[in-house]
Amino acid sequence: MTFTELKKFITEDMSMSHIYQPVMLIELLKQNGKASVKDIAQAILNHDPTQVDYYSEIVKNMVGKVLTKNRGITEKEKDTYLLGSGSKWLVDLSHFTARLCSTTVMKFSTIGKNIKAVLNIISIDVTSIFVS
Repeated sequence: MTFTELKKFITEDMSMSHIYQPVMLIELLKQNGKASVKDIAQAILNHDPTQVDYYSEIVKNMVGKVLTKNRGITEKEKDTYLLGSGSKWLVDLSHFTARLCSTTVMKFSTIGKNIKAVLNIISIDVTSIFVS
């Protein structure tokens, strides 16, 4: 495809129901014409404020509530979360603590993948378990 053809596609022919196509092209251009699916997906996510809004609600209504009200690990001031005032040691050990959290995320992700694989092997529709 020539530059002129691509320019025409972008400026005249591209059907836009979302930002996906131009963001994918931008990511490919930024990476010298080659980008992984994950890189492109991340670029789209970075340009999608609806996802930020969605996860902001999860932080406020679920995660933040558990860590703040239920566990007392964090505190909240307006739209900002802070490690609790009694958690100075946590900041001092932030690298170690972050590693513990990363390991926990990795274990959870691995378990989730394994559960899906087992359910697929025994022919259970995973979505039917979670959708009522």
